[in-house]
Amino acid sequence: MGFLHSLRVAIWGEPPPTKEERRLLFKIDWFILSYVCLMYWVNYLDRANLNNAYVSGAEEDLGFKGTQLNQINTIFYGGYLLGQIPNNLILQKIPPRIWLPITCLAWGLLTLGTGFVQHPWQIMVIRFFQGFFEASCFVGVHWILGSWYKPSEIGKRTAIFTSSGLAGTMFSGFLQGAIYTNLDGSSGLAGWRWLFIIDFLITLPIALYGFLFFPDTPTSTRARYLNPLERNLAVERLPEVDTKRGVLGLSLFRRVVLSWHWWAFVLLWIANSNTEMYSSNAIFQLYLTSTGKYPVAQVNYIPTSVSGMGIVATLILGWYSDWNPRHRWHVGIFLSFTAIISGSLMLSPPSEAARFAALILNGYVDLRASIKPQSAHCTPLHSVKKSETPADPPPQPSSCQFAGQTVMFAWANDMTRHDDAKRSVVIASMNMFSVAVYLWWSLIFYNATQAPDWYKGNCAMIAMGCFLLVTTLATYFLQRRQEKKDGMTVTSYRGEGKELEDLR
Repeated sequence: MGFLHSLRVAIWGEPPPTKEERRLLFKIDWFILSYVCLMYWVNYLDRANLNNAYVSGAEEDLGFKGTQLNQINTIFYGGYLLGQIPNNLILQKIPPRIWLPITCLAWGLLTLGTGFVQHPWQIMVIRFFQGFFEASCFVGVHWILGSWYKPSEIGKRTAIFTSSGLAGTMFSGFLQGAIYTNLDGSSGLAGWRWLFIIDFLITLPIALYGFLFFPDTPTSTRARYLNPLERNLAVERLPEVDTKRGVLGLSLFRRVVLSWHWWAFVLLWIANSNTEMYSSNAIFQLYLTSTGKYPVAQVNYIPTSVSGMGIVATLILGWYSDWNPRHRWHVGIFLSFTAIISGSLMLSPPSEAARFAALILNGYVDLRASIKPQSAHCTPLHSVKKSETPADPPPQPSSCQFAGQTVMFAWANDMTRHDDAKRSVVIASMNMFSVAVYLWWSLIFYNATQAPDWYKGNCAMIAMGCFLLVTTLATYFLQRRQEKKDGMTVTSYRGEGKELEDLR
């Protein structure tokens, strides 16, 4: 019994002290995590399908010309950027069990509509609104997790949530490849059109599941599977909130902009997310392709090791951050060094094995390429015209750096728990500004024309790793100053209910 208890603590943390709280935690884990992971998985599935469709016949059927795919992807991320803060503010007024499933259903219907378009300009309109609604998923879920879980619980749950995106990366290409292979021409529809129809049919039941079972927030939940005692316990076991959900207006602007939390965590996540650049720009696959030595099967197979690395790193660092929630900054230091090391190895690799090590440490797998028609061996990248290589939107990264999504958002949740509306804006701003920087940073430093060396990109990776080190230390310094001001102790991060001082 002692060994099993120790194993359980090592894997899932110290169990709650009472039977009632253990039962409550099991219920919210079951209903919240199951829904948000499914929603994130289908979010990525619906987002990636346009690129699958493009290489599966949509380019010819719809008459794509020039940079129209690039324009569509830019328009999508325009909607995505604009939707970050508004979606989280809407969650302050509309119950999450209503709004999150509505957005899920909305982007599902827009996905369905894409299957029946006749011209690229129609996709441009659809993808703008799809980007706006999809913006609710990532930042909205991080806010929800911070509303239900203690500082010592949130890291593991965030790790599971973000890992579901990696799982979507691993399986979406295979799934959509099978749809295209088996349904092309069925009922008179091209296979690429069936991609959008099937994706909608997958999205619909997930949205309905959210409508029926998602529990809102602890203070507003009406979930029938929670009895009155459990609803009260859900509130009492958490740090006290000074400014409740829904307090907006001009005071919110002052509470956000005049606090260190907004500036520090926005800069921290800009730094962390831009150390994912090897990941999010498919540098591993582009390198393998550029050599001309690897057949298509190996180009798709070799980088799959990176998804495994990403999942393992995400879970381990998420677990560590819960074990030591006061020192989540340790993860930032670790990730800054992995970025510097991988950049240095790529800048001057002593061998191909060293280059592989750098790319696995900070690399990428994009299984969407598995359905793209190619010859037995890849054409060297330098011989491919730019017009023949459509630019994808930022794909789902998977590497050690991906673990930052788990820990940095958990850290921001911890530091802003006293103000629900402020917390929602800080979290949304982190993602919004990081994507805004990504859109131009990747074009300058990580475009495909730099293959196979990416000299500028490697220098940028080292510089961003150093910047992450500085911002991590600065954020920790500001955390320590807040702790001294509020009289917090180490045990404050593991306390129960009112014993956990609010983090002002």
